Amino acid sequence: MSTRGPGEMDRIEFIRDTTVGSADARVRILINGVGLEALARKVELPFAVRDGTPKLAGKYVGLRLTDLAPPSRILFGDAGGGPFSYGSETQVLGCDCEEPGCWPLVCRILARETTVEWSDFRQPHRSGGKSTAAWSHAGLGPFRFDRRLYEVAINDLADWGSG
Repeated sequence: MSTRGPGEMDRIEFIRDTTVGSADARVRILINGVGLEALARKVELPFAVRDGTPKLAGKYVGLRLTDLAPPSRILFGDAGGGPFSYGSETQVLGCDCEEPGCWPLVCRILARETTVEWSDFRQPHRSGGKSTAAWSHAGLGPFRFDRRLYEVAINDLADWGSG
């Protein structure tokens, strides 16, 4: 669901989410000017409707600033085996209850020398099993970002606490 043309990079922005009543700032992720939760909702809605749970589609909020700001390596795909790590995937959005793993959106983050790519999105609680059919996120991503601009956006997160 990337809107870039051939050879173009996607744009990523991190903004303060003022819609979530958290004592800690939440980080909203925009890709090409659109909230990642809205992009996820678009691909999840047909599956959620099928399951009779349409309100679950795209029901994500950003992770806490304290989890994402430097020196954190989460946004580089290195969650250090912690609560945001799903093997080779990393949690990028979560549930508004603030419990890591409650309702995560995860993806593979591959940081290369000049690019960072987010791909293979999934909702672990809807990966198919005894009680639920799998949701497909094939229409979400992959997204490719210029590594230099990506790092600038992440480093700007560190300034939030001092501003």
